[in-house]
Amino acid sequence: YTNVEFCPKDTGCANETVYSDFATNQVPPEYTIGLSLSQKLLEDRLTLGGRVTHVGPRAAGHTNIDGQGAGQFISLIKWDPYTLVDVFAEYKFTDNLTGTFRIENLTDAFYVDPISLMQRPGPGRTFYASMTAKF
Repeated sequence: YTNVEFCPKDTGCANETVYSDFATNQVPPEYTIGLSLSQKLLEDRLTLGGRVTHVGPRAAGHTNIDGQGAGQFISLIKWDPYTLVDVFAEYKFTDNLTGTFRIENLTDAFYVDPISLMQRPGPGRTFYASMTAKF
């Protein structure tokens, strides 16, 4: 979203909502950038890779607080732009047995998911391991 506008009936359009409007908390990030890279090694039995995801600021905001009515109690759910780094490895032991390992949020970055209406932090550094067998 690069040009979010709210258009009340009595005023012109603007890249912000009135302070008493919950709509602002529904606006996603202005941009999200992702890059994934992987490399196959050992005759394609081993795959190593990583992913970087950057989430930018909200695409719109509130106007100044005017202190009228209940509007002063409806607050913008704020988040800061953040970057996450994930790494993964997969090894094919046989044609029927594969092992996978990954670490998400490698740097243990603190972030708040921008699509959530609560300020619940996203998961910290998380490790996953699995074995998959075909029979």
